[in-house]
Amino acid sequence: MSSETLMKQAREGDPEAQFQIASALISSPDPDSDAILKWMTASANQGHVKAITNLAIIYYFGDLGEQSFEKSFLLFKKASSIGDPAADYYLGISLQKGHGTVVDTASGFQYLMKAANDGMPDAQLSLGKAYEDGTVGIGKDLFAAVSWYAYAAEAGIPGAGDRFNELYYSQHFTDHAGNQRFFWFEERAIESGNMPKDESNECAD
Repeated sequence: MSSETLMKQAREGDPEAQFQIASALISSPDPDSDAILKWMTASANQGHVKAITNLAIIYYFGDLGEQSFEKSFLLFKKASSIGDPAADYYLGISLQKGHGTVVDTASGFQYLMKAANDGMPDAQLSLGKAYEDGTVGIGKDLFAAVSWYAYAAEAGIPGAGDRFNELYYSQHFTDHAGNQRFFWFEERAIESGNMPKDESNECAD
């Protein structure tokens, strides 16, 4: 589709075209802040979930001049209600840090868990850290930490692989009866025939 056709559709009120134009402007060498906000807001106002989340991120970080946690929180909440994992992640962070709302670490953790289960790598990394540190009243669980770090590392999130390696290769993981516990990636390898159980890593907390 030509840029002229896309612009025509955007001016006619097509929210997807408006979102695409705003996204292209963000990636341009010399972004036009006013135009980005114009088209992203127009798309978001019509319920385009990615536009809502991206507009919230713009306000959260203040990349276009105005930083407003209050605006970002409301937008993240709206996008979350539509079902965007990225919005769930940022909503969880906002609740944990009190950005645009009162601090609610328990609710923040639940949003992070929801985003992580929906495949959001940044949320998976955050959960790994939460379980490693034992924050939010969940208690320290290194088995869970390694599991979430593995998901984040598989997605290529910086730092996740380092945390995975440090915990996975320095700990022993067994159940209460002393039997070896297998991580999801080990079970996947076993099922594929690439890692026989009797040759698996045998380690425990």
